[in-house]
Amino acid sequence: MAAEYAIVKLISNDAGLSAILGSGTASRAVVGQLPQKMILPALNIIRHNTKPSDTKDGVSRLDEQTISITVRDLSYSTIVNMSEKVRTLIDGLKESSVVINSAALGTRTVEMEHVWFFDESYDVYEHEDRQIEVYEQTYKVRVKR
Repeated sequence: MAAEYAIVKLISNDAGLSAILGSGTASRAVVGQLPQKMILPALNIIRHNTKPSDTKDGVSRLDEQTISITVRDLSYSTIVNMSEKVRTLIDGLKESSVVINSAALGTRTVEMEHVWFFDESYDVYEHEDRQIEVYEQTYKVRVKR
């Protein structure tokens, strides 16, 4: 569970991405929806679903979660650069344990067995007379319970 919190921590701890997104409480890498007036560039991470492994002998000890990471900015080159940095950081990640501390979940260790890139899409929309460039990447994450 909670792979989205582990991924946002990995992104926040990456020097290249935190230089763009800020760090700590000022970070513009968030779990859930972005605040409407968020300063750009920013990214958010959302878990869309969780599918348990069928162990046939009890509760699943391994779940597969679908996670989307959405990058927004006014500049196409910035979102492409950030998306590439995110993919380089987490695509193919294996056997990773990340200690998280969130208001929603408290302190816990999230054990991700495997993270792999699934797909991505590009969009642009207008907001407050600005064109917002958007890249959304989807990842499959196997999480130990």
